[in-house]
Amino acid sequence: MLFAGLSQILHLYDPLIFGWILDNYAVNPGEMTQEQRVNGVLWLLGLAIVVALAARKFSFFKDNVIQLIVRKFGMQIVNDGLRQTMRLPFHEFEDQSSGEILSILQKVRADTQKFISSFIDILFSSLVGIDFLVFS
Repeated sequence: MLFAGLSQILHLYDPLIFGWILDNYAVNPGEMTQEQRVNGVLWLLGLAIVVALAARKFSFFKDNVIQLIVRKFGMQIVNDGLRQTMRLPFHEFEDQSSGEILSILQKVRADTQKFISSFIDILFSSLVGIDFLVFS
C-alpha cells in the first residue's frame, strides 16, 4: 500500500510542476532575464523527470508486490479447493473429470487475482487522489 500511495502521489505532482512552469515562466515571466527563465524551466523540467521516474519505480514495485500477494492467495484457493474436493464422496463428482475440477479452481483463482489487482489499483488510487486534492 505504501508503494501504491507514493506512486499515486508522485503521479499527481507532475501536472503541478508543469503548472508552475506555465504560471511562473511562460505566462507571467516578471522581470527575469532570458537566462533566469531558461534555468528555471530546465530545473523544473529536471524535477518533473525525476518525479516521473520515481513514480514509475514505485508503480513497478507496487505491481510486483501485488503479483506476489495475489499468487500466494491464488495458490491457497486452489489448495483449499482441492482439499475440499478430495473430502467429498466419489459419487458426488464421479461424472466430472479431474480436469474439469482443476479448470474450475484455476478460473476461480484467476478471477480472484483480477479482483484483488483491480481493487488495489482502482479503489486505493482513487482514495489517495481524493486525499491529495483535498489536502493540497
